[in-house]
Amino acid sequence: MTKSPNQFLTKWINFWVFIFCVTVLAVSRHGGEAAIILLFTMVYIFITKNDDRSIYKLNGNEIIFITLVILFWLSNLYSTLYQPEGLEYENSRMALRAMDNPMRWLLMLPIFFLFRRYKLDWRVISIGLSVGVFITVAIAVYEVYFLGLQRPSGGINQPIAFGELMVVVDLILWALMIFSWKKNNKLLTTLLLISSLVAFYGSLIAISRGAWLVYVFLILSFVIYTFKSGIVKKGYIQC
Repeated sequence: MTKSPNQFLTKWINFWVFIFCVTVLAVSRHGGEAAIILLFTMVYIFITKNDDRSIYKLNGNEIIFITLVILFWLSNLYSTLYQPEGLEYENSRMALRAMDNPMRWLLMLPIFFLFRRYKLDWRVISIGLSVGVFITVAIAVYEVYFLGLQRPSGGINQPIAFGELMVVVDLILWALMIFSWKKNNKLLTTLLLISSLVAFYGSLIAISRGAWLVYVFLILSFVIYTFKSGIVKKGYIQC
């Protein structure tokens, strides 16, 4: 369960989560510096004497999640160490560099426990993602209309990744917008609506046609959910 025994640490963690949400979209290094600071924060919390180790007990869903992360890491590590014949790495240095990405998945687990202990403010995440979207799409617009590029990369430095990330962020912003609407936070709901439209526009100018398929499944899921929970339950259609 989430626990917040130290208000300073809570604000500190939320601040760096905000920085990560902005930089993961607007900076080419994808917010790695903020993630490193969060990782060291967890190390500090874990080694302090007032750390309540009992809160790190996992429920069933969390055990499944961590198991999947470890299995994914082992799969990547195995494919790195044992390459098909003829595709082996030329030297051990190249093999170690290839193991870098799989190893990063393990670094996510301490941050996962950090977020379980300290409460994250959903408004911080919402504003951070919105600011990041505005910055990265502004860069993309500059690349298209001033530099004449056919496919912009925004703050990501890769056009395909930029377009796909805009679609993913657009869906996240919609989910946060619905949550904000239920909380009756009209100002933040308006901000999230505008930023989600900006993210969608970013995916349009990036010409990410493959990623747009997600919207089809989203619309179908929404129609099915509305049909089952709204119309059928209210008795408008007799089944």
